[in-house]
Amino acid sequence: MHKLLAAFLILLSGWTFSSNLAVLSGQNLQWLIAVAPFIICGSAIFYLWLSKSANSQDSTIELQTYNLDCRNKNHPEIILLFGLCLTPAILFLSWTIFWVTSILILSYCIFCREEFDSASVNKRPEPKGWEWAVVLCFSAAAIALTLAVSRSDLDDAFYVAVAAFASGNPSQPLLAFDPMHGDSNLPLIFPSYRFASYELLAGALAYLLGIPAMDVMYRILPPLWAVISVFCITSVRLKIKQNHLVTGWW
Repeated sequence: MHKLLAAFLILLSGWTFSSNLAVLSGQNLQWLIAVAPFIICGSAIFYLWLSKSANSQDSTIELQTYNLDCRNKNHPEIILLFGLCLTPAILFLSWTIFWVTSILILSYCIFCREEFDSASVNKRPEPKGWEWAVVLCFSAAAIALTLAVSRSDLDDAFYVAVAAFASGNPSQPLLAFDPMHGDSNLPLIFPSYRFASYELLAGALAYLLGIPAMDVMYRILPPLWAVISVFCITSVRLKIKQNHLVTGWW
């Protein structure tokens, strides 16, 4: 389960980085679809490199515990806090500088890690056969509930438009203007809208599958996130409580 979630996170992070790079460089959806697999593979290689550098005595690959707060004498947390407080002001001045600053802060958090005694870390348990059945039942219920309660609202006028315009105009620059009205002279309302990697993912899937972007936004991706949420909760419960999965939930 841990490897499954790790693969999903690598895929999502690689796509997010690819989307921001495409928007930053003024590229289109076709360029993004062609380049994203290489960046995702690079993310996977980087993950494996971090895994191998961990001091684990298990036969399976285990990641070290990373200290996102950087509370050690070699990496004072004041540096990270200052950077986090400064980034909103940077966004007001320049989206490009904000993007670069965010990458630097993320890199700082990744490489700022504490040592730990690998012998004291318990092996990550895996669900038993009947517990997998419970997980699958919860996943099915989550899918049904997601499809039942998901409804569009006014915000979707922009977000769905991003996916629909990207899939319908794959040769146009991504998020170069407001896609709701189709007028290239209308800029985006907020600079933060240029981070719409989720909507670009929906647009890419719609373009590759040849289906409407609204189907991807409302019928494909929400159930997928629901299943991933169930698996994440399961993984956390297994990590925190070293006994049966179901009793750990309650």
